[in-house]
Amino acid sequence: QNSQANAAPSKPKVGGVANLWMKKTNSSSGITKKPTNPLSQHSTSAVAAHSLAFPSLCEEPTTSSTSGGFPPQKVAAIAGEVLSSFLKKHSNPNVRLYLVESGGSGVTAFAKIKNKIGDNRFHVINGKITEMKTAGMPCCYLCNSTNWRFKKPGPVHTTAGKTLEEDTKQQYNTGEVGKAYPVALSPASPLASEGVRHVIHVVTPNLNPNKADCITDESKAETLVRSCYESLLSSFAVLCGLESPSSAVTPPPQKQSQAPTTTTSSSSSSANTTNSATSPGMIKLARYFPPAGPPAAVGGNWKNALLEIVKHRQKHPKLVYYEDSKCAVVYDAYPKATVHLLILPLDLKLLHIGMLNRSHVDLVKHMDTVGNQIVRHLRETQFKALTFKVGYHSIPSMNLLHCHVISQDFHKAEALKKKKHWNSFTTDFFLPSSSVIQMLEQGGTVEIDKAKAKQLEEQDLQCHLCGSSMKNLPKLKQHYTTCLFQRQASM
Repeated sequence: QNSQANAAPSKPKVGGVANLWMKKTNSSSGITKKPTNPLSQHSTSAVAAHSLAFPSLCEEPTTSSTSGGFPPQKVAAIAGEVLSSFLKKHSNPNVRLYLVESGGSGVTAFAKIKNKIGDNRFHVINGKITEMKTAGMPCCYLCNSTNWRFKKPGPVHTTAGKTLEEDTKQQYNTGEVGKAYPVALSPASPLASEGVRHVIHVVTPNLNPNKADCITDESKAETLVRSCYESLLSSFAVLCGLESPSSAVTPPPQKQSQAPTTTTSSSSSSANTTNSATSPGMIKLARYFPPAGPPAAVGGNWKNALLEIVKHRQKHPKLVYYEDSKCAVVYDAYPKATVHLLILPLDLKLLHIGMLNRSHVDLVKHMDTVGNQIVRHLRETQFKALTFKVGYHSIPSMNLLHCHVISQDFHKAEALKKKKHWNSFTTDFFLPSSSVIQMLEQGGTVEIDKAKAKQLEEQDLQCHLCGSSMKNLPKLKQHYTTCLFQRQASM
């Protein structure tokens, strides 16, 4: 790999992959045609999982004769300060930040500040931001410079296709200038084949004097440009696990007899703190930011992984979405939908649903309250168009009682690969939390017909919305995409 990285390339193609991986030189342009590969020092997968590619976030004037405006050199200088501060704060050697443009003065301007940043984890690239993996340098995170309606044409927006636009609409109405809006990329998007996991929309200011409503106040322009880069890097840091979400969101209060205790995520690397007091009102919840990829092994047999996570949750703060005095909510390591969380009791003796009795009614009600408040919070803040389920599997595959909070866009999940995965969430194999509470209150136990449950898990594939039978899972997912859209459109 090193020999390939140091070899002289063929005649460079402007904007093509042969012109990628450029370093600052003493030449007047600040860009050399000799490529170097920073991935040679670290594993590609580890680097890709901590890699962000972004364009210059301010549009250049359309003609070279334009006077006035906000020069690319000033944009690069402001960005350089933000980038330098971010890299000093995060010493992880796998982090890569790539400024990617297909020519233009933005590339030159950023190349000139590269030495000032003085960190070889930042690179200036003349190439296509949508072809990083094709060029041998996969990036899990791409930035899309956009407008307040999330409809600004650009390479990421165009290549990602209709799925990105639809997923963005599900989460956000409009955007605010200077803010970042991350969206998990659907496996159906063409960009998914490039290894992209998330697209981070950044609503950029209009600094082009050729366009209407250009921001002419220089001080305001500088503030907005800085905010764009700070919001982008902050969002990236949370997504790839460098930071925890720093701001908790409190939904409007509603009437209820008792609410779970409150815990919010911290911006530090330490585990969430627990407040054992109870108080009326809604619980405080952060944004949904699942870790990038499955976690490292937590020790012991995989069937006991949930036990290990809860027992040693201080060691796994990035996996914990919420915690109180009775339960912890963690991100599912292999999500079967866009949103997939597990509510786990802190009582490690409760291994499965069959161990529940009447004495556990309060606990199960508490977990149900947490689950439904999470659903309300996510629908109000991030996923307005998604529908959710809260409940249990009849025959769980892992030890420790766990209640699923899952959105019903199953067709978008890469980890939903088997027939039993589909059937476990779309048939009566899945027990709604309300039904479990009712069984405990009325009979004092949860009776499971294991033979019937097994039959449900192994039955032939069919769409649970319309009943159509399908031969395989890819065809069912394709059908479900249309069926679910039609169902939502008619509501």
